[in-house]
Amino acid sequence: MLRSPWWNNREVRYTVLACMVGLVLIAWEHKCRAAGDISPLARAVRAMVLPLASRISAGEQQVRDTAISTWRAREILEDNHRLQEQVNDLEARLAQRQEMYFQQKQMREDLDWPEGRAPERVKARVIARPVGNQRSKRITIELIGTGEIKNNDVVLQGRGLAGRVIKTDGHIADVMLLTDEDSGVAAHVQRSRHFGVVLGERVLDTPEGLLELRYLAHDADVREGDLIVSSGDGLVYPPGIPIGHVVSVKRDPATDTDKIAVVRPVADFRRLEFVLVEHHR
Repeated sequence: MLRSPWWNNREVRYTVLACMVGLVLIAWEHKCRAAGDISPLARAVRAMVLPLASRISAGEQQVRDTAISTWRAREILEDNHRLQEQVNDLEARLAQRQEMYFQQKQMREDLDWPEGRAPERVKARVIARPVGNQRSKRITIELIGTGEIKNNDVVLQGRGLAGRVIKTDGHIADVMLLTDEDSGVAAHVQRSRHFGVVLGERVLDTPEGLLELRYLAHDADVREGDLIVSSGDGLVYPPGIPIGHVVSVKRDPATDTDKIAVVRPVADFRRLEFVLVEHHR
């Protein structure tokens, strides 16, 4: 018996057989669906696919959990970084407050103000000031609020000595500033404790607004930047009130041996608007 040439091809035979099997399976599937049943083939496919689908679903959940964990870890890192910045800021503020505390403590010691006791203090506004370049540097102040201004009360601007009361009726007072030609304050160099007298604008070669620390010993240790404070000698001004900082040191032309320190006041006499008036017992 002769065979057709195409049947001798193995691939053709396999293709034909596959098509026949496919047709049989399709017919079987349609028959089962018509009867409302699930074919064994569908059951077999489900039996193979369901475990794979379960594994895929579990893998998706694991990927989702990993992504959420990574996102939360990033959030935690950002929170830690933000908290560390806040801690650094609080530590810097604490260091600043500690420095301010020690500065205030040192100022109280310098001004001879023990804890719990401070001089009587009232506020006042400047209502009249010097006109032009007149040598007399005096202002008039008016009391703000309750209290009383007394003769020889100390007048401060901020923490710097500005002058003293020379005439008052208790509410309005005349004040002689440190720059007045008649002003003189017993003082010393805070660092070296060398004594002298801070004078007003008596010398023509001293720039306006600056003071002079005179009557220093020829070997007095005074340097640029030194703080000059009142010494309390003479009982006119209490001790330890800041007066100004040394800007230069020169020789006294009268003796050619004694030193003169040019001092820039802590108080700004060009911007006197409000002052503190202190009464020291």
